[in-house]
Amino acid sequence: MNIQTCGVMSTQCQAQSGLDNKQEKLMRANCLDQQTAGKLQQVIAVLKRWKENHHTRQQLRHMDEHLLKDIGISRADMIEEASKRFWQD
Repeated sequence: MNIQTCGVMSTQCQAQSGLDNKQEKLMRANCLDQQTAGKLQQVIAVLKRWKENHHTRQQLRHMDEHLLKDIGISRADMIEEASKRFWQD
């Protein structure tokens, strides 16, 4: 049985699993690829949220009083929200 944590493999674990140096390096590289992919997904999620913030605030800026009233937002609330930067939640 191969017992390991991502990126760290003990000598005892390596001996138990019968992995050679090349196999261990491949496993570590795979783990790093998974970590990198996870970080990349987090970055993409943030970028999508920022894009959505920008788009939503642009839409708010162009709404007239009637539309704002329909969605329950005052002109003052709209101005406050629309004046936020895209990275602000």
